[in-house]
Amino acid sequence: MSHKVSVIILNWNGCEDTIECLTSLQKCDLRNIQVILIDNGSEDSSVEKVLAWANKSHVSTLDIDHKYAVNQETDFRCFHNSKLIIIKSKKNLGFAEGNNVGIRFALKVSKPDYLLLLNNDTVVDANFLKRLINAFTVFPNAGFAGPKVYYYDYFGQKNVIDSAGGKIDFWTGRAFNLMSRTIDQRDDEQYKIVDFIQGSCILLQVKVIQEIGLLDQQYFAYWEECDWCIRAKRKGYISVYVPTSMIWHKIAASNKGSKNIYWLIRNRFIFMKKNANTFQLVTFYIFFWLVHFWIQALGFLVKKETDKLSSYFKGLIEGQKIFFFRL
Repeated sequence: MSHKVSVIILNWNGCEDTIECLTSLQKCDLRNIQVILIDNGSEDSSVEKVLAWANKSHVSTLDIDHKYAVNQETDFRCFHNSKLIIIKSKKNLGFAEGNNVGIRFALKVSKPDYLLLLNNDTVVDANFLKRLINAFTVFPNAGFAGPKVYYYDYFGQKNVIDSAGGKIDFWTGRAFNLMSRTIDQRDDEQYKIVDFIQGSCILLQVKVIQEIGLLDQQYFAYWEECDWCIRAKRKGYISVYVPTSMIWHKIAASNKGSKNIYWLIRNRFIFMKKNANTFQLVTFYIFFWLVHFWIQALGFLVKKETDKLSSYFKGLIEGQKIFFFRL
């Protein structure tokens, strides 16, 4: 593989998942791959354990501070021989800004042809990256490419699809993964143009960043990859699903319970305010209050999931403030 790729991985208190992900990446052609691991304010011994793994696996590493990596005008050429760069942040910057730290570093130091955002709770097929890169040859106007994402373990099954690309319904404000929870029959292995690529594994050309900018950090977590793909679409780029590229995803391993409810509902309003037209905003708002709100809120009540209901209302209130008074 002649193309240079910077692989950006976020870790937050998940060193076991991260080490499994890094181990699977070793099966790929690593000659032109550099992994940039952002430790997103972990409160455990993640960095030390990853460094111990790297030493045992004979992976050359460099451990640096987030502020030093981003803000100091320093000669970074000495970093280029390291296969694994670890950047430590003192706090959890979220998915969007955490990845942005890695992207800024890659653009300034590594100067890759492609950037790959990869969740730490994934395991990859040995050929996944090569096949993603091939999509940019087939589609010169591709901005993003993404693999077939399987559930890591769906009740003991490894062939159940989580995502085959994504679709956005601007009239109802819904974004959903295609073919989710279906058993892979391997009967359709053609490239597909989709609305967005799931953020668990998304490959992009560096030139796209130069035109559309970084991930929008106000999302913190969720919906940011949808926003990215739509921004690229406005510039004439497409998002391509590559079914022969495969990864397995543990699904929100670092964000379970009620934590994600707040961000999901809040960010839905941010995304729609930024990207929908006036008519779509009207239909979305009507659909939300007549249908979605009651289904979601009553569902939490019936199941007596009070923590999720509380997070839902907090996200809803914050989303309304942003929808009407900010952006």
